[in-house]
Amino acid sequence: MNWSISIVIFVLITTQSQLLQAFESRVLYFGDSHSVIRSDENAKVPRLGNVLIDRFKKIDKEVDYLAACGARVKTWFNGGRTDCGYSEFTDSSSTFRIKSRVTSIKSFFKKDLHDVVIINLGDNNFRWQKQKANGPYVSSFDEDVKQNLVDEVLAITDLLAQNRQCFWVGPTYHIRGPIYFKKDSDIDALYDTLAEVLEGRCTLIDSRPMIVTTVKNDGVHHISKDSRTWGHGIADALGLPK
Repeated sequence: MNWSISIVIFVLITTQSQLLQAFESRVLYFGDSHSVIRSDENAKVPRLGNVLIDRFKKIDKEVDYLAACGARVKTWFNGGRTDCGYSEFTDSSSTFRIKSRVTSIKSFFKKDLHDVVIINLGDNNFRWQKQKANGPYVSSFDEDVKQNLVDEVLAITDLLAQNRQCFWVGPTYHIRGPIYFKKDSDIDALYDTLAEVLEGRCTLIDSRPMIVTTVKNDGVHHISKDSRTWGHGIADALGLPK
């Protein structure tokens, strides 16, 4: 076998083994609307969250899974409210509500129990503004927005990332939609900021190459098929078995 190929295979196997060894205890996962799982009579086909939970079950890992539509980093740090969807799934219960109080992650986090923390946030940390009355909300990532993100990320990782495995899942690209226009340049700038501030704190998982969006939808959220593809991409990056 070619030695270069052997080294690549060895590194890949070693990296995935190290990630799997991290999942020895309980996993704490939280995110925004991309991660919301519906459990009511209007539930749609499985999406990102369903995929991740199923992939964790294959290594018999219990997950405390939380998601709130509209949540940004400080929403989970300070607590807040959502009017567009909230999910809470554990090994013993499941909850879905359209309107809900969002409890601070401090109430869920148990440092002697959660060895792994996975954070899937970013899209709500842009500034969203209409440039035309009948146009979409357009993203921006100016210096004020950047500094707010840095402050929020430092605060929540100071709380959660000490002496445990931490993974931060960044947002995806998306083609312009009728409601939102998320600019690629803003996504790239957000990733540059996350890469800098998360160094030594969390492993940054880059979602940009995971989906090639061909269906507009609203301009931010993915159709179910693409959402599931994203979920599998995240699970693959974590080294979870298929």
